[in-house]
Amino acid sequence: MVESGEPNFKKAREIAPAHAGIIVDWSIGAREITATLIDLIVKKNLAAIGDKISLLNKSFDRKFEKEFVNEIFDGKKELKFKEIASIAYHIKSENLLKIISRGLIDEGLILKDFQKILANNIKEAVKQISPNAQITIPKESKQFHIKPRTLKILGLVYLVFQLIVALNIVFVFLLKNSLISVLATITLIPIIFIDFLLVIPAFFIFLLYRFTKRLTPRYEIILTENGKEVQKEMKTLKKFIETHPLYEDRLANVLVGHAIAFGVGKSWMKKLGAKNASLLKLIEFLESESDTTTYLIDFDSYVKEFSS
Repeated sequence: MVESGEPNFKKAREIAPAHAGIIVDWSIGAREITATLIDLIVKKNLAAIGDKISLLNKSFDRKFEKEFVNEIFDGKKELKFKEIASIAYHIKSENLLKIISRGLIDEGLILKDFQKILANNIKEAVKQISPNAQITIPKESKQFHIKPRTLKILGLVYLVFQLIVALNIVFVFLLKNSLISVLATITLIPIIFIDFLLVIPAFFIFLLYRFTKRLTPRYEIILTENGKEVQKEMKTLKKFIETHPLYEDRLANVLVGHAIAFGVGKSWMKKLGAKNASLLKLIEFLESESDTTTYLIDFDSYVKEFSS
């Protein structure tokens, strides 16, 4: 039974899992494709049997879901897991992500002219930094995105190196006349030199990070009023799923697509065991694909709006 203060699970089922994931963290990639596929299987639009996925004769709840399936199956009634992975995550991944993104507009979650709104938001941020600055994006530009996890790893490596420097200094001054002190003295100068070389790029990376952070689009401005309410609900749902995994089997089954979109779907399915063995097998197969997360923008359209 759902207690007061917990998510509105009925409302959650009205929101496509991929859309729930997008408006919570404003990124889109392989995870949203997986969440959509699994949700369609749960709703019996598709069926996972053995190592194949079959198209069933059931009407779709949403327009984008039908377009999504048609794009993958392309007239076929059945595809193997390997074929699905190749089509969904490589051959047609860009088209599928655009279909999911357009679904956000069709469902009334984000504003129709969101590309222009985001571009104007960036322009205003540039003006605040430098009122006379003229910034353009070349048409041949490609989208670039560093994941927060990558920045954390780089930061950790840098901190470890600082620890090595500190230990060498300690050995030199506290363990005098010892072999360790001699070795530390010999290695200290080149280590400090390398550290100095690392400080310079680290400083510029920090400045670049601070600058680009100010130029990161504030995606909340493209939400409709309905989208703002849905975002609150989905953030509550995500927190609940992370804090109380597998609250009950029914939720684990019905909301597995949402759990995948939030990054915790596999652990939900594992509890259900043999009951959904083929579905779990599919999730594990699909999640072996790298999650090529990107920003929620059609970059070609974004460049066009920004350059106008």
